[in-house]
Amino acid sequence: AVDLYQGGNVHEGFELLKKIISERKDIDVAYTNLAILYNRQGRLNDAIEVLKLGLMNLPTNYEIISLYINYQINVGQYDDAIEAIKTYHTPQMDYDPEIWNFLGNAYLLKKDFESSVNAYKKALSIDGKHPVVLSNLGTVYYYLLLKTKDTQYSQKSIESFNKAIENDPDY
Repeated sequence: AVDLYQGGNVHEGFELLKKIISERKDIDVAYTNLAILYNRQGRLNDAIEVLKLGLMNLPTNYEIISLYINYQINVGQYDDAIEAIKTYHTPQMDYDPEIWNFLGNAYLLKKDFESSVNAYKKALSIDGKHPVVLSNLGTVYYYLLLKTKDTQYSQKSIESFNKAIENDPDY
């Protein structure tokens, strides 16, 4: 189906994935691939609806959960993303810094800086050298500096950004 889409047969690719989902509700890649194709077309709300259907049929599938949360954040549905992390919590989440980065992003965009810091710290407890998380943590500390005028956040922000660059000089 993805090959059809990439080969220019967009409609056929979509239809094949929809058919797979209607006939076999247990094939996770059909949901994620269809959502990704919708996203590529700028149809993020349609992608989220497909992933919701996937979660109804496969509520413990981590790939569907992760993509759903990411897309929720991308459309500004931060509360829904946060609730999804709580509702669909799986053991994989405890070992994946990305999901905690998503959570930190959702809190950051809601301007809940303390919760954002906690989520990023959880991500760093899993992978202490993750440059994206380190950069995001530096950003939160910068916002806290602006909000509180407390200079401790300046140093924390600089340290986080420096660690991000140390771990990935191209970042």
